[in-house]
Amino acid sequence: MISRLARIHSTVRIWDYTTVCDNTEIGENCVIGGRCFIGRNCTIGTGTHIQDGVFIPNGAVIGDRVFIGPNVTFTDDKYPKAGNAGYKAEPPIVYDGASIGAGSVILPGIIIGRGVMIGAGTTVTKNIADNQVMIGDAGRIL
Repeated sequence: MISRLARIHSTVRIWDYTTVCDNTEIGENCVIGGRCFIGRNCTIGTGTHIQDGVFIPNGAVIGDRVFIGPNVTFTDDKYPKAGNAGYKAEPPIVYDGASIGAGSVILPGIIIGRGVMIGAGTTVTKNIADNQVMIGDAGRIL
């Protein structure tokens, strides 16, 4: 399902069973795999590739030429609970040229710098400065 309120460049390819919500903007030459969910008010830059099964919450900002591997999950709620009246969205920011390996989990409010490389299966619990490499279950800088 692609919202009629989304702004998607004509060169973007979106595969089956993907949802793109209202007021999301996707730049030119992007590829969005199948079974993805892209929330409201997101911005995705030019030349970004998002593989199958990725979850991107409302308000996320993804830069240019970013690679997001299959089944990556971005989160935006530090205290998830059904019916939480105090919910405060903290979407991620991913800067240009970053690469996020398959199955990684990005915790709320995380900022991923330019040129960052995140290994498959990494749980990202803290911001990552430009050009760093992060790997591992608890996410440590190499």
